[in-house]
Amino acid sequence: IPGLAELGGVTAPAFMEGVVNIVRQCATGPATGVIRRLGEPVQFDPDLLAQLRDAGVLPGATATFSAAGSYIVLQVEGHDRAVELPIELAAHIYVAS
Repeated sequence: IPGLAELGGVTAPAFMEGVVNIVRQCATGPATGVIRRLGEPVQFDPDLLAQLRDAGVLPGATATFSAAGSYIVLQVEGHDRAVELPIELAAHIYVAS
């Protein structure tokens, strides 16, 4: 299948352009950022997606991230409920860099 550039179209930016995963974002302490994308490993589980949606973890939301052992805690502004994700899953949530 030809890429957009081969068809004369505008190519999409690289997947990691302008974003960093939340594990890296909070490596030196709690951090705040705007969620930009959820990677495929996070999108795979419908129950996890429902849990994230209920906690406001959606692209465009501003959240605080902090490490708690082998988990990352996400707290979205304006939502009471925080979410704890294993680092392996949290590495697939990206915020604006």
